[in-house]
This record gives sequence, structure tokens and C-alpha cells, in this order.
Amino acid sequence: MIRSDRGERKLDWYVKWAASILVLSAIIFRSAGNEYHLLDLYFSATGIALWLWVSLLWEDREFVLLDVVGCTLLCVGIVKLHGSYWMAYWSSIF
Repeated sequence: MIRSDRGERKLDWYVKWAASILVLSAIIFRSAGNEYHLLDLYFSATGIALWLWVSLLWEDREFVLLDVVGCTLLCVGIVKLHGSYWMAYWSSIF
């Protein structure tokens, strides 16, 4: 953990706890049923993206690899669910 000289908590401490709460919330949504699948994807992707930020701050390559792969797979799932909506939206603009 990155701490100041006076022992104060730095940004990484707050980010990792927020990320952990989001990932745990995603697990709760996942176990609640299929009707919460979208919330599971969004909370998981956001939590893993925050953990990616922490792993970059910590310069921990193993966690970076894990979080990049996890975040990529979750984002692919989100795009599969919402891809047609966004394609229609951007097509209407241009």
C-alpha cells in the first residue's frame, strides 16, 4: 500500500475498497438471478476497472494482466448486450 510519511491513507486505499464493494455487489446481483444480469456486468466491469487502476498504481504485473483480461471480457459482454443500440444511435447521428 502506498502511504504517506505520516501514515495517512492514499488514493489507492479508497479506490481498492470502492472496487471491492462493487465486485461484491456484482456477485450479489449474479446470485440473485438472471433479471439482474445487466447490473452484474456493469458493477463487475466498473469494479475490475478500478482494481486495474490500483494494480497499475502498485505496479503489480500479475494483477494488471488479470484485470485487463477480466475487464476486456466484461466489456465484450456489455457490448454484446448493447451493441445494436449504440450502432443505431451513432448511425442516426452521422
